[in-house]
Amino acid sequence: MIFYLHFAVFANGPAEPQQKPSVPFPTVASEYEHLSRIKNPVSSNELPVSPPSDHHIARKDKPKIHQEPKKDYPFVWALKTRDNKSDPCGGRYIYVHDLPPRFNSDMLRDCRKLSLWTNMCKFTTNAGLGPPLENVEGVFSNTGWYATNQFAVDVIFSNRMKQYECLTKDSSIAAAVFVPFYAGFDISRYLWGYNISVRDAASLDLVDWLMKRPEWKVMGGRDHFLVAGRITWDFRRLSESESDWGNKLLFLPAAKNMSMLVVESSPWNANDFGIPYPTYFHPAKDSEVFLWQDRMRKLERKWLFSFAGAPRPDTQSQSEDSL
Repeated sequence: MIFYLHFAVFANGPAEPQQKPSVPFPTVASEYEHLSRIKNPVSSNELPVSPPSDHHIARKDKPKIHQEPKKDYPFVWALKTRDNKSDPCGGRYIYVHDLPPRFNSDMLRDCRKLSLWTNMCKFTTNAGLGPPLENVEGVFSNTGWYATNQFAVDVIFSNRMKQYECLTKDSSIAAAVFVPFYAGFDISRYLWGYNISVRDAASLDLVDWLMKRPEWKVMGGRDHFLVAGRITWDFRRLSESESDWGNKLLFLPAAKNMSMLVVESSPWNANDFGIPYPTYFHPAKDSEVFLWQDRMRKLERKWLFSFAGAPRPDTQSQSEDSL
């Protein structure tokens, strides 16, 4: 910028040489001479104070640096249980929340309200497996076959968890925390004919209860999981419109931290995981599986597979229509 202005002056044409008055420069004394001539006024009552130096400060007055001890978070304790080779449950402990009965057992007590069209009471018996199937024609093997409802995963899994070998009452050593909330049974009661306030009530109540628990505060619910025997879309209502489907359990901020096992998961969300629908076959031991497989291999079957479904006239390009 300086050079530009300098050349801009000469660009307007040659200027008349002007005699500039000479300005005399004062002689500058040497450093020591200059300093010696400077006098600071000092009153009779005050003396010049020099800034304190390090050697004027007693060692005991110097500020000490305190280092915080390294925190050992509770979930780290749970991971460390894996290092105990003498403990067969090391790294496998699960803590189960003792939920108020309104979140699970009360629903089984009112089992007639679980479905608008099906009496679910018989399907919730036998730890959720349902009654044994009749085998008049000898189609099935003698044991392991039950009339299991496709939406009974809530109660089946909860009862299986009660038999888990590595349950613990000490949540600090648990690798995961199970929430025995019957989410599928809850929403199935209110999918048809109820407003969104009723559909969301139990989910909001559950989250409020969990967030007050000390187990939740360890990881903000990220070590919590629950199981629901319905598809993920039953728990992902997109708006507050009364006409929208389902509740908003999986859209609640706290619930997003939990993992949820559902019979159909969402490909766009990372906190739900797909699990199979329950079948009618529930073998009690491996040998029952091998016997059934051996029987099926020996059968001469005309059909490669079977399909059960129904056409949907309001929807185009459906595989059901083609079949």
